[in-house]
Amino acid sequence: MSTLKKFGIILIQGVLEVSLMLCFLVITSIFLFQERICKRVVAEITKDMRKPISYSTLDLTAWSTFPNVSINVHDVVAKDAFKNNNSDQILFKAKTFSIHLNPFDLLKSVKEVKALELNNGEINLRTDKTGDVNYMVFKESNTKDTKDPLHVKLKQISVNNVHVNYLNDQSNKRLSTQLKAMQFSGDFNNHQYALASKGDFILTQYTSGNVKLIKNKAINIDLTLKVDMDHQSYILPKSSILVEKLPFYCEGMYTKDTVYFSLNSQNLALNDVVNKLSLDKAKTELDRYKGGGKVKFDALIHGKTGEDSPTYVACDFSIQDGFLTEPIKNTSIDNINLSGSYKSNGNSFQDELLFPILSFNTSSGPFKAKLKVNNFIHPSIVGNASGNVNLKAANMLFNVTQIESIMGQANVNADFDLSVRDNVEVNDFGGTLNLNNVNLKLKGDQRNFSNLNAFITLHGDEMHVAKGHVNLNKSDIQLEGQAKNIFNYLASKGSLNINADLTSNTIRVEDLGATTKQEKKSTEGKQFVLPNDLMGGLTLRVNQLQYDGHRFENINTQLNIENRRLSFPHLSLRNADADMSGSLSIKEQAPERFDLSLKGVSENIHFAPLFKEWNNFDQTVINSDQISGNARVEVTMEAPFDLLSGIQLNQVAAKVHMRVQDGKLNNISSLNDVANSINSNAGRLVLGKKNIAAFQNKLSTIQFETLENTLIIRNNAVEIPNMEIASSAIDMKLS
Repeated sequence: MSTLKKFGIILIQGVLEVSLMLCFLVITSIFLFQERICKRVVAEITKDMRKPISYSTLDLTAWSTFPNVSINVHDVVAKDAFKNNNSDQILFKAKTFSIHLNPFDLLKSVKEVKALELNNGEINLRTDKTGDVNYMVFKESNTKDTKDPLHVKLKQISVNNVHVNYLNDQSNKRLSTQLKAMQFSGDFNNHQYALASKGDFILTQYTSGNVKLIKNKAINIDLTLKVDMDHQSYILPKSSILVEKLPFYCEGMYTKDTVYFSLNSQNLALNDVVNKLSLDKAKTELDRYKGGGKVKFDALIHGKTGEDSPTYVACDFSIQDGFLTEPIKNTSIDNINLSGSYKSNGNSFQDELLFPILSFNTSSGPFKAKLKVNNFIHPSIVGNASGNVNLKAANMLFNVTQIESIMGQANVNADFDLSVRDNVEVNDFGGTLNLNNVNLKLKGDQRNFSNLNAFITLHGDEMHVAKGHVNLNKSDIQLEGQAKNIFNYLASKGSLNINADLTSNTIRVEDLGATTKQEKKSTEGKQFVLPNDLMGGLTLRVNQLQYDGHRFENINTQLNIENRRLSFPHLSLRNADADMSGSLSIKEQAPERFDLSLKGVSENIHFAPLFKEWNNFDQTVINSDQISGNARVEVTMEAPFDLLSGIQLNQVAAKVHMRVQDGKLNNISSLNDVANSINSNAGRLVLGKKNIAAFQNKLSTIQFETLENTLIIRNNAVEIPNMEIASSAIDMKLS
């Protein structure tokens, strides 16, 4: 090997060793002084911010980001940066915000930021009513001093699981997204560059005024934006994006003068749109709808970019000659035609949504409707609907998210004109709705609504129900009556006033709630059960009501409802072969905690069936086959009641007046113990063996003709006033 070659190898080895040693020394120095370095970098980057940021900790990584180093800011929070607004809400927060830098810069002064990474955060971009924005975080420079400027020389920005919310109080628009995994790359330090954007995000919600237009749509993008900083222009060539895996095409531009953006999709198959945009993602491939028809969508956004210049939105969409078939039971809907449009000039008071054509056929017959919504701040809703609908087929098309399953027929004929302000104003409303054999199951609800039939008449804000019937699990309900203020009630803007007759053969209380008792036990926290927006009266006639293993029969009463209070002023029922009458009030004072107030009387209580029905009142001294007799009882009682644990016995306050006749106790073990206790040598010596035997025989069966007294129950104790007890075994005075 030549001397020159050996020298070259030695030189290269030396350079490598020196370079490695230098890198090692640099990284070692960085780690030795990482706390000081991290604080200096963050201070330098944020020195020109309008408001300081806060964070919990700082650390530094090098090997995983080599040849760069990363300053990691944990639990970072930045507040609103309005120019003329003292808002202290959160503009930006993140679990981790990483800044990638050249390690040699850290030993002197930070000159370049090469990459940014944002994980598990939230960004809230706000525009107030004056047009002031909260995201101008850096101060305006009043000097031309360019000494040691900070350059953003980015190759990549990574964003993972970050929620971005845009709230514009000036135009009353709300946009929420979740950036699941997004990457932005380009030569950001150049004046002209291509900005590549790739990844997945969810358009969580887009709302104009009080109208929700888009909700929970998954979007995938892979496109390149042409950026020209000299001319302040951003151009998006025609590109493809996926919305719920459906192809859409977009293009646009943004300059210092104008904005233009279009989004369209031509000739999508209707079954693909329904399966991917509407169908529950839990559905299997076998459940997916078959069908055809063309769906078109065209949206255009354009306008001037000046502060006072409106941005115009025009969107047209349609379905032509569509049909869908559910593959398992072959439920079908055909001849689907829809035409719609949305227009906005940036002022939500003037937004407009139109459905001039909506029609389809199901096995029940044809259906058609029209709808117009104006003014998304105080919406005006005008339209009409008429025809027969197979509800299962209709839900294939509209896919109401709260419905798990629905079957049955409906006939509708209605015209409506509503305005929504502080309350729902009914300008005109009239029509009928006839429900036939409807079966309904709601998501997250243990109840099955089956055999639902009703003829409903609507006039203004009143609803009249005739021949109403529904089965709730094993309970049945028949309803006739009317309700007022229904639209404000449905919009959570007022109370529903009802006046109706309710009859039933069997009602199980556990069938009435949306959750089971076991689900209530496993659910954290408590919620109010009785409504505070329902008032009025019901006449109840129930043959049998079952609750917690007990049975109440022949219930007749008037039920008054108001402010989470149920009042039964005239109540009659039968329980354990006894007829009872009186009044009952139930007031929900706190979530799932009630106060009961009862006044009642029964003329024919029979002890044996009463003890059997109420499980011997949770005691073991006397059971139902050891007691007999009749009683007249008057009760006044107040007691707290918990939905899960029942009546709180230690807090019961009651006054019970009773008159017992023909009472009998058989083979009571505690009384036998008394007799056995005196059957001793001493007892036999004093009383005599025959007398003791006779006494034992009398105690085995005790009879008394009449027993009357008033008992007071309070403070977890029973107070018994002076009384005389004359029985077949013994006469005594008791207090």
